[in-house]
Amino acid sequence: MEIPSLCNFFAFSNFWATWALLFSLASVSIMISSGITFYVYYVNPTYEQWRWKTNPRYPSPESVRMEIFKTMKGALIVSFCPSMALYLAQYKYSKAFCGMEEYGLAYNVLHFLGLWLVTDF
Repeated sequence: MEIPSLCNFFAFSNFWATWALLFSLASVSIMISSGITFYVYYVNPTYEQWRWKTNPRYPSPESVRMEIFKTMKGALIVSFCPSMALYLAQYKYSKAFCGMEEYGLAYNVLHFLGLWLVTDF
């Protein structure tokens, strides 16, 4: 069974299209996860959640608007480097990881777990 390559999945010959797609995916992911958290803790909190709040004031609409703007600006900037790496890998100007053909799935999973354990714990 061949595992699809990330570089082939995003095989656009246009950098701007790759950046727009990665920015869109990042934005949707951030908005869903942040929206759920905001709804649980600010729109519909339980008494237990309200009782243990460290900040007794709720954010103003202006501060929520500014936080959303800064989050989207951050997503735009953060999606630049991965899109550049994927774009350059198509033309062999990058050493971006583009598949598991060389070592296989087991090696890559064990390598990831080893690096994760060494760096995070």
